[in-house]
Formats: sequence, structure tokens, C-alpha cells
Amino acid sequence: MRAWARGHGIRVPDRGRLRPQIWDAWRTAHGADGIDQG
Repeated sequence: MRAWARGHGIRVPDRGRLRPQIWDAWRTAHGADGIDQG
């Protein structure tokens, strides 16, 4: 998840919880079923 976010220009901490916005961006990019849409 962190590698994906960083690869898409999203700043994430090295440790700890990820912000809900990061999870939302991942879900949008991968679709609700987890299959990559892009």
C-alpha cells in the first residue's frame, strides 16, 4: 500500500496508520473488487 501510494505521488508516513484518503484513492484505482482497473 505504501509503495503504491508513493508511486502515485501520495505522501505517506513510514510507520503507523494510513489516512482514510489514501485507502480511498487505492480503492478508486483498483475498483471495489480489488481488480486493477488501470
